[in-house]
Amino acid sequence: MHPDNMQQAYSKMRNTKKVFAFQRKKGTKRNLPNMPGSSEEKDDKLIKLLPKDILDKTVRNPETGRNIKVKSALKYGDEEPVKKNAMSLVHMMQNKK
Repeated sequence: MHPDNMQQAYSKMRNTKKVFAFQRKKGTKRNLPNMPGSSEEKDDKLIKLLPKDILDKTVRNPETGRNIKVKSALKYGDEEPVKKNAMSLVHMMQNKK
């Protein structure tokens, strides 16, 4: 929505004292917070527990060919090869210590 249209909509709604809400476009998903027990929540806990030196290491994303930090790779989906690479690096680094 253009900012001018937003201002017009706000002033009209303010004068009528009605509630104004935007609707999502059809086909878009809602951004929900991490649900308890979800894999995203487990990943967040793992990231918080790992030392910074491990999180700052880089792994290669086989799909794109780019190097990304382990911290970013752990946020990918469970079936993504880059996340599997990052998890194996984390396990290897933890066993080394």
